[in-house]
Amino acid sequence: MKKIAVPVQGENVSAHFEPGINFFYFILDICSK
Repeated sequence: MKKIAVPVQGENVSAHFEPGINFFYFILDICSK
């Protein structure tokens, strides 16, 4: 599932989505604890 957090094909896509995805997994990590 965390493969989404590592888009390889486009740096622009990575730069646009990575902060939001990292925040999403940050919240998931807190909720899982």
